[in-house]
Amino acid sequence: MRISKRLLVMLLTLSMIASFTVAMPALAATAETKTDAEIITELGMFGAEHGEIGEELLNSQPTRLEAAYMLLRLLGREDEAKSFVPPEGFQNYNDAADLQTKDAAVLAYLKSHPEIGFAGVKDNLFAPYQKLTEEQYKRAMLVALGCANGETGDFTEEALNAYANCEELLIAADTSAEEWKSKADFICPNGEISRALRMAMTLGNGIFCFAPGEYWIEGTTRSLLLGSNTRIIGATPVTQPGNPEEMLYPDPAAHAVFVTRTGLDSRQPSNESQTGFIRTAPGAENIVISDIALSGHTVLKLDSASNCRICNVLIHNYRGVYPNGQWCNMGYGLATASLWLYGNCSDITILNCQIQCSSHHGLALHSGSNTYLSKNIYIAGCRALYCGCGQLRGETAAQQADAEIRVPETSGYGYRDWSVAFDLCENQSVQNVTLEDCYALEGWKAGFYTE
Repeated sequence: MRISKRLLVMLLTLSMIASFTVAMPALAATAETKTDAEIITELGMFGAEHGEIGEELLNSQPTRLEAAYMLLRLLGREDEAKSFVPPEGFQNYNDAADLQTKDAAVLAYLKSHPEIGFAGVKDNLFAPYQKLTEEQYKRAMLVALGCANGETGDFTEEALNAYANCEELLIAADTSAEEWKSKADFICPNGEISRALRMAMTLGNGIFCFAPGEYWIEGTTRSLLLGSNTRIIGATPVTQPGNPEEMLYPDPAAHAVFVTRTGLDSRQPSNESQTGFIRTAPGAENIVISDIALSGHTVLKLDSASNCRICNVLIHNYRGVYPNGQWCNMGYGLATASLWLYGNCSDITILNCQIQCSSHHGLALHSGSNTYLSKNIYIAGCRALYCGCGQLRGETAAQQADAEIRVPETSGYGYRDWSVAFDLCENQSVQNVTLEDCYALEGWKAGFYTE
């Protein structure tokens, strides 16, 4: 990979946007209407000394000093660095003496703040005019992403090289067994997947293997957005019971389980901050998700994805053991289905997945407009159990009270719903959708439906 100024600026910017939890689609919308040069000019990523920003500048390879300035600007620390006065007795990098005063101050600032993660090369040299290497770029990226302290980041050289070479990264939770944690490349404290890892998944071209344990994906700052050529796999298999009517419960001791933790009464739909998504970036390709479990207010969503394979995935939208717990109600706005194909999906294979107690549809092809077309969808060996009666469609207390009066045997649940186990075409167009050996149990309105 050749590091250009264009690539460094755009990816560092993406990383900082992610760390401040600005929605990724907002940046995509900006990119559709403005050139890279215009975006970078507005961001103020280059100083006045560069003059007009053009293709030649954007495609040039940055020096280490230029890259340091870009990172400091994004961190909002450039002015502080340029005016930095080191304490008495401080030894700056040896090659700082050859630089302008402000540049020398920047080097001293970087040396005094190792948590930024932009250190010298060797022999007390910074090598300011040396071209930025791929390894140095990766380290700056992960530190900028908020991965961890620049001195003691939660990544190893082996992990960095594994990601760069598209090899498999092993990720464990703090709840994982010691045998998994001892060989993991990353450990997630409190089950939180670091911003660095989540951003790496969004950038794509990586394999992320999750050990058995509990991973917290609740809210927009924890949900996973997957870029092209990403694989999310569990380290241990998720196997359906032999009896198609038997429930399979997520078990962090046996499965990689992605969870939400907020407990809500099933009358109350979760909001965006209480829902956990694993979803593809719009238009992403070649994604594999296998042998994981989702539990709570959780959704697996493919957004105009293509050439994707989803297999051996368990989605359990329920708290506790059915029927003695509570439904996890995502409402209609956030989750049309627990396994949701949205937009123009194509060439999708879904195998041996099990969806349990979805508050709306179990699996759905639903996009809100017949201008969308999903095609070449193959679904086999999948089960949807007890899907569709976990919420009240009424938005007001009066509507809910009316539902209870009209359907007292279910305390009003389902009265205003149109929910099924497998919704194979809802308000969109489909072509060449195949189901084989799929099973629906107690779908609210129907087991299988298309329109």
